[in-house]
Amino acid sequence: MSSSLSSHSESMLYNTPQHKLSFKQTWLEKESEDFRPATVELTPNTAGLDIVVNLEDEDIYSDATELNQKTWELGDVLEIFVGTPGQSAYWELHITPNNQRLQLAWDEHSFKAYRKGTQTFEDFLISDPEFIHSEVTVDTENNRWQARVFLPWESINLPRNQHQYTLELAFCRYDADHSKEKATLSSTAPLSKASYHRRHEWDTIQLKVPQQQAKVNTNTQEGFTKEPIVVVLVGDSTVTGKSKGKDQAGWGWALQHWTSDPVKVINTAVGGRSSRSFRSEGRWDAAMALNPDWVFIQFGHNDQKGKGPERESAPETDYRDHLRRYIKEAREQGAKPILITPVCRRSYQSNGQLKDSLEAYAEAVQIVAEEMEVPCLDLHQYSFDEFSKLTAEEALSFSPSGTTDRTHFSTSGSATVAQWVLNLMEVEVPELASQFSRPSGEAKP
Repeated sequence: MSSSLSSHSESMLYNTPQHKLSFKQTWLEKESEDFRPATVELTPNTAGLDIVVNLEDEDIYSDATELNQKTWELGDVLEIFVGTPGQSAYWELHITPNNQRLQLAWDEHSFKAYRKGTQTFEDFLISDPEFIHSEVTVDTENNRWQARVFLPWESINLPRNQHQYTLELAFCRYDADHSKEKATLSSTAPLSKASYHRRHEWDTIQLKVPQQQAKVNTNTQEGFTKEPIVVVLVGDSTVTGKSKGKDQAGWGWALQHWTSDPVKVINTAVGGRSSRSFRSEGRWDAAMALNPDWVFIQFGHNDQKGKGPERESAPETDYRDHLRRYIKEAREQGAKPILITPVCRRSYQSNGQLKDSLEAYAEAVQIVAEEMEVPCLDLHQYSFDEFSKLTAEEALSFSPSGTTDRTHFSTSGSATVAQWVLNLMEVEVPELASQFSRPSGEAKP
């Protein structure tokens, strides 16, 4: 029986494929007995790349249940590796038979750091659920499954509406079997070893957009392309996406779900980072490589004294300089920066009054914003006022489930804080705020 397990794309475009690839095991003299055929079809258009992969499989399964799990430990996986010639960055994208995904961003140094153990797997995850679109159909009667993927050009730092694209590609596979200890590996690339990150051995493929596709786009209105508005979030764990396996998320996680075309919110915030370490780890450069139209910048929690020299920044000096440099570089690239004062912690004094441990950083943000004439969302004061209405016990409703954490948020808490951010946007940047929609049933406080 054929069953469509999931659909995550509203507007995939599948036309006559331009390139067809086949999986093989080029590192072996002869294909293994467990090898099962699979094929790839590629069709470019001005919005992105349509990919259709057909896989024969006698034991189709995956125990993956959510975004960004270690899929290769949980069953069958289709893996897509993609980069562009001359660029260090590349992406690893997994799709399982039940349409769960793993999304990773690498470069020539980061994968080596991960293999050496100096950086963790979580450091390279892409939390944006709209980074790619995928749908999967499983045909158990005929022992096969099909993955259909739409990869937007902007997700891999390429502009839309070009007539030609050159990509470095490898489609790879973990064909798992309940009865066998190891999965059967195969790839479309002519690899000399069963190691998928051998980028120098991937196929280099030129893709030409047909003339009749000149006006095709996933964001169209009356036949004309609507340019996407890319909003990039930069910050720490109070901004970042949902934590794997936890009821914890930053306000950016909720905000990025309140958009519709043509707005695309990309959350590059990472827990534990400061205005200093976000740059030193190369994360700012990666954020700018996304070619944003707007950049939201919020730091402060990890800049405080006691966080170590690799993160600390004094609010009167270095912290301000870091913000100034972020603003300058964003503007040089054509992006509009927005500064956000750090959201208040929910720590209370013995007399029940709320403590303010980030006031100096909030003040520094406002000074730099005024000095450099950029919009400032005073989330610190807004959240201080809101948390001051609560008792210490009541404020725990914002904490991740089962914790007394007074810095981070539960998913419901993050949604409330995102509402506050949107309220501030409506005052400071109404032209951008108008592109967001509050979830059904939610209203201004």
